[in-house]
Formats: sequence, structure tokens, C-alpha cells
Amino acid sequence: MKVIHINYYDTKGGAAIAAFRIHNAIQKQGIDSFMWVFNSKSNDSKVINCRSRLTKNFPHMKRILGRLFSKVLKTQNRAMYHSPAIFSSKLYKKINHSDADIIHLHWVAGEMLSIIDIARIEKPIVWTFHDMWPFCGSEHYTEDYRWLEGYRKNNRPSYESGFDLNYYCWHLKQKYWKKPMNVVTPSNWLGECVSKSFLMREWPLKIIPNCIDTEIFKPRDKFESRKLFKLPLEKPLLLFGAVGGRSDSRKGFKHLKESLSILKKKTSDIELVIFGEEKPKFPIDYGYKTHYVGKIDDEKKLSTLFSGCDAIAIPSTQDNLPNVAVEALACGLPIISFRVGGMNDIVTHLQTGYIAENFDHADFANGLDLILNKRDINISLLCRQSALDKYSDSIVAKSYIDLYKKLV
Repeated sequence: MKVIHINYYDTKGGAAIAAFRIHNAIQKQGIDSFMWVFNSKSNDSKVINCRSRLTKNFPHMKRILGRLFSKVLKTQNRAMYHSPAIFSSKLYKKINHSDADIIHLHWVAGEMLSIIDIARIEKPIVWTFHDMWPFCGSEHYTEDYRWLEGYRKNNRPSYESGFDLNYYCWHLKQKYWKKPMNVVTPSNWLGECVSKSFLMREWPLKIIPNCIDTEIFKPRDKFESRKLFKLPLEKPLLLFGAVGGRSDSRKGFKHLKESLSILKKKTSDIELVIFGEEKPKFPIDYGYKTHYVGKIDDEKKLSTLFSGCDAIAIPSTQDNLPNVAVEALACGLPIISFRVGGMNDIVTHLQTGYIAENFDHADFANGLDLILNKRDINISLLCRQSALDKYSDSIVAKSYIDLYKKLV
């Protein structure tokens, strides 16, 4: 069986990393898997860059055109950018002429595949959703509910004006996506959204979480890990990933800051570790001593950082199944989060972390205080076992292979 995964990148961004891991996981199970991308960052021989020499700059130009076109929409929704997906890449022709048994779509925005291109794919499709874009208009995440009832002229949110790009794109999807595709969502939350959406409520749906290599992401010696990053050996350490954390409102940066200010009244005996950015010229005062460890691309090194800390704060306001949470869990690191999205799938309250009531800063601070002061080895063991049971690449790969077999 031959499977071709389609994603804009192979290892840049959360969706790409998730897709790349699935691609590798099914290869380990004997499936002939390839990944077609427009921008390759890895050295994997089975990752194919679909840009030809003659058109190597064309995808980049189309992506810029798509972003420029999205400017006709005036909106206060800043959760990522909007993807019109209206410029054809003709990639569907190459897909249809391939010898693949299954086409596995992932994040195909950035004008990689247009809405009409997707409809023209003739081979069996599995589509793993990494955000809300497929059943919405042009938005990747939204807090309004047009996707539930259909995009109409009279249900446009008050925070939007100008050309109704979301209405236009949603109706293109409704017009051309007549044949249901096989949808996979990594989280129950996103699966519930699909099953309730006006556009896809009748489409076949399966919940399969993203996978992780638990031989890379595993608990390592705490003190050796701290020495490597020059972190204090005895202090309770709280980790926070700031990759896009301040620019993307969904990541809940403001909620973390408010929660820390409340926590400060309870305890001062912790320190904060931030990865994903270098120390700013004018650092934010979190109320605690803060260590910046920068961007970490090496997975083993990231696993070492997780192992050196005592808990990780993930205060997202909307998220599918964040890789960082699964990675942390596999390393035995308990998680403090809100009761949103896929975090409910990952964290078991008071067993593998703490689930605070949504956007309740006092409750989030209480979770931070409880987990950091407990520093219980049993919690770490439960985190590790949970990751092994749910997110091991062999378990996830088997679920995908079972789905592939039903389609061919």
C-alpha cells in the first residue's frame, strides 16, 4: 500500500510536525509512505518538494497573493491568518497521476491546494484536520458559530466588515465538496465540531490522536537536565512555551501572566523557564525569576528540557491537540491548562496535571501551586504511562492503517 501525505511544510509548525510523525510512524509498520510538501526542512528521502525548478517561486507568490486577497476582509479575529484557497496549484493533476492508493491530506492552506483543487482529487482521501479551516470559511480558528448554522448574510459577526471572505469561501466549499471525504481529528473537541458543522455533519469521522516517538520523548535525569540548561538544581521550575505565545491570542499568554500575579501572593519559591524565544531586550516582569532558553529544534534536547522542569503551563484558550502537551506528557511532566479543546483529552485532572475552569485565573494559579509544590513522582509516572497508552507511534499508526485498509 502506498500513501502520500500532503502538507505545506514537513517539519515547520505544529501541523507539519504532527503530519511528519504520522508519516514516519506508518513507515515503521511497513507502509510505503511519502510526503509531498511545498517547503521542505528535513533531509528525509521520502519527503518530496513539489516545486519544480521552473516554478520554484510560484507557490511563495501564490501564498502572498492569498494573504493580500484576505485583506479585503476586515476582522478582529487574529487567530492565525485567513486562507482563501482560491488560487489553483494544479497539484491535483500530479496527485491523480500518481500511483498512490491513499491521499492523506493535512494542512494544505497557504494556497497549496485550492478549494476546487481538493474537489478534483480522484483518489481515496483521508484528511486529518489540524484546525477548523476545512468546515469554516477562510478562518483557521473562530469563536463565532457560523460554521454551525451555515454562512449567511444575516449572521455575520459584528467585528467583521468589508468583503465577506468567510461567506464566499464557505459557499465555494459547499458547492464543490459534494462527495464526503474521510475525516480524522486528533481531538474529541475538534471531532465534535465537525459532527455539528453544517458543512460536514454527515461526513465519515474518526478520532485518531497525533503520535509521538516515546523513545525520544521520555523522562531523563532531572539534575543532569538542569545542569545542561544552567538551571537551579533545587527550585521548583515552571515551564512555558512562548513560540507564538504572545502574538497568538489563542495561546493564552495574558491568562498566564494574570495567574502568576495571583500565585505570587501564595508562594515566591518558584522560578519560570521560557523556551521558544530568546531573552527580550526589555523582559516582561512575571513576578518570578525567569530563565530564557531560546528556540529548541532538536527533539532530544527538548525532551531533556521537559525532564528538568516540574510542570508546564499551557493556558490556551482554543487548541486542537498541541504537540508540546503530548511531548511534555511523554517526558513525565504534569500540565496545568484550562478546560478547552484537546487539553481535555491529554490531561486527567489531579492525575496527570490540573484542569482549571475556563479563564479562571485564581483556579489556574491554584493548579500551579498544587502541582509545583507536590512534585510527586507518581504524577510523573502517570503522565508517562498515559502517553504510552494513547500517543505511542505504533498505536496511532495501527489506527490509520486500519482506516486505509477499509478505503482500498
